[in-house]
Amino acid sequence: MKLLKIVSILLMMMLLSILLSACSGAAINAWWNGVAYNPKAVNPSLAQVQYFLSIDGTCDQMYSSSFTCVNFAHMLQQHAEDIEGLRCAVVILSGVGEGHEMDAFQTTDDGLIYVEPQEDSIVSNFEVQSEWGENNIDVIFP
Repeated sequence: MKLLKIVSILLMMMLLSILLSACSGAAINAWWNGVAYNPKAVNPSLAQVQYFLSIDGTCDQMYSSSFTCVNFAHMLQQHAEDIEGLRCAVVILSGVGEGHEMDAFQTTDDGLIYVEPQEDSIVSNFEVQSEWGENNIDVIFP
């Protein structure tokens, strides 16, 4: 029985290795980073982001041990990219406590803005950098 489990695991690992080697680097990065990718997505204006946040339902989800800031950030990013065609990044904040995830948009008229997906609120660059430190912010655009 143990031998069968070991063989099954080895076969799964070999299959995964084959699949990953067949993919391009960009596809692997998008898969590993867990971000949606829409090649037709565009950088939005600040007004477009504000409108998107007003109609998006991500913040209506309930926070729980199985639906955390990571899920909120990835859901908002996927909605922005796939549904609205807006280029959106997942932001990983580390270095303090357990860390946090949120989103960012490179707007055409107001530069990089951060969004707290649990509240659908825009957070200032100063606020993010002062709380987390410049070196602890990873902005991952697809």
